[in-house]
Amino acid sequence: MIWTILFCVRGRGFYEVNRDHEIVWSLADLRASHDIDPLENGNLLVTYTWAKKGGVLAAEITRDGTPVWTFDGLSLFSDSKYDGFQDEIGAWAHVNGAERLSSGHTVLTVRNFNALVEVSEVGEVVDIFWLDAQKSKTTLGSKGLLRGGRPHGATRKPNEDHLTVITRSPHRAVEYDLLENRVLRAWWGLDLRGAQRKVRDVAPLPNEHWLMRSPSTLFELDANNRMVWQYSPPLDPSDERDSIPLFKAMFRAPEGIVYGN
Repeated sequence: MIWTILFCVRGRGFYEVNRDHEIVWSLADLRASHDIDPLENGNLLVTYTWAKKGGVLAAEITRDGTPVWTFDGLSLFSDSKYDGFQDEIGAWAHVNGAERLSSGHTVLTVRNFNALVEVSEVGEVVDIFWLDAQKSKTTLGSKGLLRGGRPHGATRKPNEDHLTVITRSPHRAVEYDLLENRVLRAWWGLDLRGAQRKVRDVAPLPNEHWLMRSPSTLFELDANNRMVWQYSPPLDPSDERDSIPLFKAMFRAPEGIVYGN
């Protein structure tokens, strides 16, 4: 099996490289932002985080860039409170993640509206899970079942009846049972130092561990929320304070199964 790596570069496009550092595929797209996932049908799931209102926020596309379906959020976020909204980077509905479920549906994380939107195989909204959050300078308020706002790293794998997500206010990683509407596990990171507590990604592993990512550190928690492993890449000392080299993390098991979105 030949392994390749897919990634996106803000304002440039999407790229795929092999182990020899060769670019084997690329697609120029100024809208490229946070996420790109390969799908079993050969297509790609992508997000356009910095879109203005009316622009495409996420899409399934073919390898040549042809859209299979697109999501702009206009029919869902239609109340007057969404008019003229912009977050700290000038985005309207800040979509920072997309995940394909076994049903063929896709879950989109809309960070600044505190919403996890499930769309069908043709991009139509079929469900929405709201977080319960107060309004802030960069996020609109919302009423929902799970306390917290500004969701990051949301995933419904490996158990699609569970939601694992990073929230702010409260600052925590939490696993939530969508059928029973209750919190199953929460981690607050109170024993971590400053920047390490700014966690943005969580990947549940098969041994009940969590693979976590802060801006400059990867670490693993066991089932009792104890850190068992961590890695921090060396940074340029002149730019260490502002460097954010890590955005997402995934774990590939020896048999080839990938954990993490």
